[in-house]
Amino acid sequence: MEFDLSINSITHRYGNNPSLFQNLDLDICFGNSLAILGKNGSGKSTLIKIMAKTVSPTRGKVKYSKNIINTVLVSPYMNLYDELTLSEHHSLISLAPFQNDEAAYWDLSLAMNKPLGNFSSGMKQRAKYYLASVALKDKGNLILLDEPHANLDLQGIALVKDKIEQWASKQNILVIASNDENEYSGIDWRIVL
Repeated sequence: MEFDLSINSITHRYGNNPSLFQNLDLDICFGNSLAILGKNGSGKSTLIKIMAKTVSPTRGKVKYSKNIINTVLVSPYMNLYDELTLSEHHSLISLAPFQNDEAAYWDLSLAMNKPLGNFSSGMKQRAKYYLASVALKDKGNLILLDEPHANLDLQGIALVKDKIEQWASKQNILVIASNDENEYSGIDWRIVL
């Protein structure tokens, strides 16, 4: 069986510190979702970054099948450009025209032409979800969410929960790193680092 995301014998350490994880193997197909759990400092965020291929593991490989069209990562530590507007960010990541329905969904329609430096931390998090939504196709996506409710109010959390259900129900791979059970309820399977 061919898997859409394969993690083969991943080991990662920072400098001379002990390994966060050793010889980790995971195989995931479209339509599945995974929660990565563990105490603070266990390597959840690092594993998400390795899956996104923004961090190289100390040892091992991450392989995508040819069926993965898009990879998106949403996390509280991601930085957007404060001097650019959300509309300008949209132009950087997508050739698709402005998507008013997505902007309205995230309650950002009136903020599209404001510099992100004027956004609150919650609005910046919504902006990241808006940009992720714009980048995603109907299927074939690897969606990586690290602490998906970070910086959000109750309305924002409800929107994220709804969007996670939509993304998980399509032919995507959804991975959530979290310690908060509310963020990963309904996920197919879990690993603890």
